[in-house]
Amino acid sequence: MMYDEQMRIAAAEAQGWSGPWRFGSTHLHGTPPNAEKPVTDWTDDEHVPEKVDALVHRLCNQIDALAAGIEAVRAVMNESRGVSELHQNGDIATWEELEENGRFEEWLFPFNLAERVMPTALLADSGGDNLTRPPRNSR
Repeated sequence: MMYDEQMRIAAAEAQGWSGPWRFGSTHLHGTPPNAEKPVTDWTDDEHVPEKVDALVHRLCNQIDALAAGIEAVRAVMNESRGVSELHQNGDIATWEELEENGRFEEWLFPFNLAERVMPTALLADSGGDNLTRPPRNSR
């Protein structure tokens, strides 16, 4: 997820700031919450607090890391049959039985949930355009 001007504006708007917007060398300038009229001649007082800007930047980095992690696990799953010795009986626990709707779905249900809530565009942005999911058996 790219930390860009739109993300900065969205974070400022969530804090009650409004446009018109101007990007300074270090600050995003806009109209503070509860201003009587839009600010068009900005001073140092009319910039979005750095802590808001920093929070959005940190969250974007965390989302990127999570998307890359999800992508990495799916890549391993796409290149293997399952987990050997998981049941401690010599059998391979296949991904199909470990994923959602499988016999032992509780093992990977949080992973499948993470895949569902993470927008596909973010997964592709994390570097893997080849995200494929195995077909689900209807049970």
